[in-house]
Amino acid sequence: MKRHDDDVWKIEEALIHSHRKPVEFEAGPFWQQTLMARVLVESTAEHGNGLGYSRTVWRAAFVTCLLALLLATYVLESDLGVQYQMAELFLDDADGLDLASSFGIL
Repeated sequence: MKRHDDDVWKIEEALIHSHRKPVEFEAGPFWQQTLMARVLVESTAEHGNGLGYSRTVWRAAFVTCLLALLLATYVLESDLGVQYQMAELFLDDADGLDLASSFGIL
């Protein structure tokens, strides 16, 4: 029966041998290009600079803003009472007054 010390001794010998004589590995150009391409894909997906979810998020944000603008336009055109309510919301504070004057409402 093997003892645990024999296994440990074999592992130590293998580590000592590999430390004294390291194996040199040279990668070919195709392997290097493939590796760098994968690193580029992973880094851009992680930081959101190209691939990943960033493109989807920006498209969804654009569509959401467009829908909000269309809905606001529809609400303003459908009823006069809503226009007065929107003007009251804008003109109720000083920031709204600046916003209204920038659009030429006042």
